[in-house]
Amino acid sequence: MSRIFSAAEGYDESRERVVIEKAQQGSTSTIESLIKNHRHFVYDVALKLARDPEDAADLTQEVLYRIVMNQFLNTKRRKIEKDIYPFGEITNFRQTFQSAI
Repeated sequence: MSRIFSAAEGYDESRERVVIEKAQQGSTSTIESLIKNHRHFVYDVALKLARDPEDAADLTQEVLYRIVMNQFLNTKRRKIEKDIYPFGEITNFRQTFQSAI
């Protein structure tokens, strides 16, 4: 993890890794928890870049939205990849289906 987070009081890197893994597996409550725990850090970085509180708030919202959307899309991709059958299974299914007709 980043040195920025490791300097934070009460930060436990091993616990954070477990939380991130749960979020990557699609746990909605864990994703919400990560956002709540880190949104202030994202806002602080955005404020340093934008130098305007309203722009920083907009940037924070956009960054968090993109993170959630990317996580959602990655979860859907993993589900689709799990649902794809190996070529041999498709061939066997096709042969079985054709013989049944």
